[in-house]
Amino acid sequence: MPSDVAEGYERRNPAEFANFVRYARSSLKEVIVRLPDGVAKGYYSRDDITDILRVCHRLSRVLEGLYFSLKRQAERRKNHKR
Repeated sequence: MPSDVAEGYERRNPAEFANFVRYARSSLKEVIVRLPDGVAKGYYSRDDITDILRVCHRLSRVLEGLYFSLKRQAERRKNHKR
């Protein structure tokens, strides 16, 4: 996930960056979905993942905000070139 954000940032293009942020958010969602599997398999307890899930959900909202901000920037850039 951090690699997706870093790679997107280095593209220096809001539309491309937005796509990589979307990939990062999808990867984060995979983590959110898979953590309870570890609880079910006895690798760790529900209490062990409570704080992790809270941070993951907060990060998901941050990435969503960044994604929509980048999409707006990309749209403005596109309209400005016309």
